[in-house]
Amino acid sequence: MNLYSPGTQLAVRDRIERDMEREVARALGRFLADAKAVALESLSPGAVVPFSPTVLADGWEACVREAAGAVVDVQTEPEEYAEVVTVLLDSSIPDTVYASVEAVLTRGRDAGWDRQRMGRELRAALDPHVGVTVDVPEEVTASLSTRGRTMGAVAAGVAVGVATLLAARRFQRRAREARVPRQRWVSRRDGRVRPTHVEADGQTVAAGELFIVGGYGMRFPGDPAGPPGERINCRCNLVAVR
Repeated sequence: MNLYSPGTQLAVRDRIERDMEREVARALGRFLADAKAVALESLSPGAVVPFSPTVLADGWEACVREAAGAVVDVQTEPEEYAEVVTVLLDSSIPDTVYASVEAVLTRGRDAGWDRQRMGRELRAALDPHVGVTVDVPEEVTASLSTRGRTMGAVAAGVAVGVATLLAARRFQRRAREARVPRQRWVSRRDGRVRPTHVEADGQTVAAGELFIVGGYGMRFPGDPAGPPGERINCRCNLVAVR
């Protein structure tokens, strides 16, 4: 792999993004189906599993770990796997789903809906393509504004950030093995790049040093240690410099 070629590194990053978006979309689909099932089951007399934020959080974590494991080998990339899981968990999806379902259950109880009607309403509320109010900072969803604020779009945005961090992590590992002395931050150079990443574009540092992005030190694009406004939905990548 040519570490010095921007085109090659961009292609690598985009391939990871496609894989990650596919797996996160599958995880979201399973999670929403499970959420609906748990919600309906909670209406049954003597239900064992309650419908609660904790139950949803546990369900989302199980789906997230499966999605991460499909793209990252936990045996050879344990640190990357842990970072990917952490980033995927750090989303508004479980809270949004809980609020949406609880609203339907409340309306249904008040109106006396039967189980069939409740199922239809839940299915509509949990459609990943239907717009919802996503309780996250504006900078997090800004780059997805053209795709709408849906659970599917938020999940896709999280996958974008995960792909960026994975590509950068793998680049830096190979760069260390090849004894690359310097690395450069490269943005996508389009209208969706946030201003601080436009400024970071072309910034070159020695291997092991931090990039300064928006006033913060970052190891690489998508660095989980960076502030949300600088890492979430980031599509930048790294390239080696002689």
